[in-house]
Amino acid sequence: MTIPATDPDRDRAVRIVAIFSALIHAWESDNFSAAARAKENLSELGVKVTLPKRIRKQKQVGEQ
Repeated sequence: MTIPATDPDRDRAVRIVAIFSALIHAWESDNFSAAARAKENLSELGVKVTLPKRIRKQKQVGEQ
């Protein structure tokens, strides 16, 4: 059984998805200030996000 979402519920879900998308993009591109803002915006909407620490791939001998 599904329950139809009300307009405020739908709007909230759309905002969460858009902000989460911005958070992931910022995190992947090392834009930490944008990631922090997106994480704070999600927190204000009641969504807790914990991102794993990124492990940097070490350059091998001969790589640039």
